[in-house]
Amino acid sequence: VEACGADASRVPTVRMQVRQLRALAALEVAMKAGQPDVMEKACNEAEACGADSSHVLQVRMQMRRLRASAALEAAVKDGQPDVMERACNEVEACGADSSHVPEVRIRVRRLRASAALESAVKTCQPDIMERTCSEVEACGADASRVPEVRMKVRRLRALAALEVAVKAGQPDVMERACDEVEACSADASRVPAVRLRLRRMRALAALEVAVDQGEAVAMEQACNEVEACGADTSRVPEVRLLLRRMRALAAFQAAVGAGQISAMETACDDVEACGADDCRVPEVRLTVRMKSTAALEAAVKSGQADELDRACDEVEASGADFSRVPAARLQAKKLRALTNMEAAAKSAQPDAMDRACDEVQACGAVASCGEASWVAEIFYYYLGGVFGVGRGRVYEVRQMAARIRLALANLDTAAETGQPDEMGRACDEVENSGADASRVSDLRLRARRARALATFETAVKAGQADVMEVACNEVEASGADATQVPTVRLMIRRARAVGSVGDQLGKLYSMLKSPVTHIAADDVSQAELVATESVNLCGKLEMHSAICKCVVCNISMLQGRAPVCSRGLHAICPSCFEAYARMEEGQPEAVIRERGGLLLCPCRLPHEAECSGYFSERTIAAFVPEDLHEIRMQQKRKLIRAEESVEANAMLLRIVEKLKRDMPGISQELLGRQLRAAVPGARQCGSCGHGPIEHFACGDLGAHHNETRGRTRISNACPFCGWFAPHIDSWPAWNGRVHPAVAANRVPSLNLEQPEPGRTHAADPDDEEVARMFQVRERQRLAQIHRDHQIAIRLSREG
Repeated sequence: VEACGADASRVPTVRMQVRQLRALAALEVAMKAGQPDVMEKACNEAEACGADSSHVLQVRMQMRRLRASAALEAAVKDGQPDVMERACNEVEACGADSSHVPEVRIRVRRLRASAALESAVKTCQPDIMERTCSEVEACGADASRVPEVRMKVRRLRALAALEVAVKAGQPDVMERACDEVEACSADASRVPAVRLRLRRMRALAALEVAVDQGEAVAMEQACNEVEACGADTSRVPEVRLLLRRMRALAAFQAAVGAGQISAMETACDDVEACGADDCRVPEVRLTVRMKSTAALEAAVKSGQADELDRACDEVEASGADFSRVPAARLQAKKLRALTNMEAAAKSAQPDAMDRACDEVQACGAVASCGEASWVAEIFYYYLGGVFGVGRGRVYEVRQMAARIRLALANLDTAAETGQPDEMGRACDEVENSGADASRVSDLRLRARRARALATFETAVKAGQADVMEVACNEVEASGADATQVPTVRLMIRRARAVGSVGDQLGKLYSMLKSPVTHIAADDVSQAELVATESVNLCGKLEMHSAICKCVVCNISMLQGRAPVCSRGLHAICPSCFEAYARMEEGQPEAVIRERGGLLLCPCRLPHEAECSGYFSERTIAAFVPEDLHEIRMQQKRKLIRAEESVEANAMLLRIVEKLKRDMPGISQELLGRQLRAAVPGARQCGSCGHGPIEHFACGDLGAHHNETRGRTRISNACPFCGWFAPHIDSWPAWNGRVHPAVAANRVPSLNLEQPEPGRTHAADPDDEEVARMFQVRERQRLAQIHRDHQIAIRLSREG
């Protein structure tokens, strides 16, 4: 319109309408885009062009909501509580989506609570810290520091309570405050000072209470406590003086009630010394003087030295008339001297007796006994019947001391000389004199031993068996040196044996010589045997080594009559030997095989003799019974069979290997013929027919089956299929054929092939000879075992 020059009056209006339409369209686009800035521009444009304002208000409200939500998200990311709070308010005010507002407000509360907790900790104000801890726990914020802060609150409050308690000066409150400070581990540097102050306050309070109650024990304890804790002790001397007066008056009342002179005197002195008020003290002192004088008279009449001394002390202490006190003290000294003299006489100590006699003579006790004074009358009346007091008593005691001294000197001299008679007389003298007889028993035992040895020597020289027997018994009973006793006892046995043999041979000689005695031919043979044995015995007795002792029971016996080990060092009597052999043969079979079936000497290791000997088969057969010898032979046979079975298996393996090397092309038939010639009597497996299987020794194949010997295990089962029969009779005789499966599979090392045409092989005659020699040796060994057994039976019957 404007370009063509038409009427343009309506153009501005149309342009404005276009602008409004465009503004509304932009507003719609901005609302769909949901971008607040674009919406803001669109709203401004719509308002500027005069578009519909209702729609603008609606867009502005939507824009505000978007901005509020965005601000809320940004505030949550920043984590600033105030900004988050304003954002929440804005969201709620503009009506935006407020689903996250409660969560954000809780987060705001937690952040503010944590910040407030940190601020409160810095302020060190317990109430604020307590409130912030409660707020943190209530809003669910991070409470990791809450226990630490609460402990700090407790410590701050404990210290504050301690200060308040100290200012208040109340002991109980101070005690609780100190306990709380120590319990919460607060700064306890002031606690010792507060507790000391508390102790001082309580000590002063206890002192006042004890003074008010008037209890002596409580007052004493209170004073000690005040002094110990360092409290104000200004009242302590006053209280102690009051306590002393109370105790002095109590002791005064107790002494007056008991009527004891010394106690009454002491109580009066204490009452006057402490300044206590008691008007009865002069009266009591007068009573004390009267009683002390009466006690002195009673003590003089009683004749007791200790009572006299106490009475004299009481008279002197009471201020009574003490003119008689020196005489009473002299009387007490004389009485004590006489008592000491009698005690010394009972103790039998010569030096003490002499000192007591000197004391009696020094104090004039004996001289005064002849005076007709009241002291002499007391001596005679009270002591004469008991001690025999008089001028002769001192002489008697001195004579007794001289006798004791002489007896002890003689005892020492006799002990040095070592003469039994002198030692016996000295012991009798000591016992008769009343001296200390503690050494008498030892010296009498020494004298007995000396007499026993002297009698022993005399009896040996005399050569009388009975006397020597008695002397040996006495030497052993007294504990004297008994090194020669075994030799002498052997002499006694020999002498008695000589006498017995002489008597019996004499009787036999008389019987044989007498022409009237009828003697049969058997009796003459027995007599000849006795003569022969006597000659043999005489020859053996001439040799020092003919006598030996059993290492078990220590009995003496002839060497020819006892089993001796192969080294000739140790012998055993027949009874002990039988018991020892039974014990050894009862050992496990492994132990018997380990020692090679030998019966070793009992003095072998770990015995200190370390003997390596053993007992021969001939010795065993001669001294053990037939049943035990049979058991031993069975053990030997088992051992031989086991050894020869191992050797036979090894030999068979060597034969097979040799055949393999020398005859690599041998056929099964030829191999069978060669093996039948080499191992006659061979067996084969009852299950698979594997053979040949060589057998040696006993037919009991289960005796050593699966037995381990060193690193080798014995197996009596079929080596091919494992079939086993416990007895050799259950194994069939070998049919002479080598099992094809064995030749082809189980024994590939034999390399059995068909012989080449025109080529024949024969078994090595040396191998056949070895097998025959082995069988011959086995038969010879069995025959030797049988012969040994027969010899043993014959020797046992002859013995």
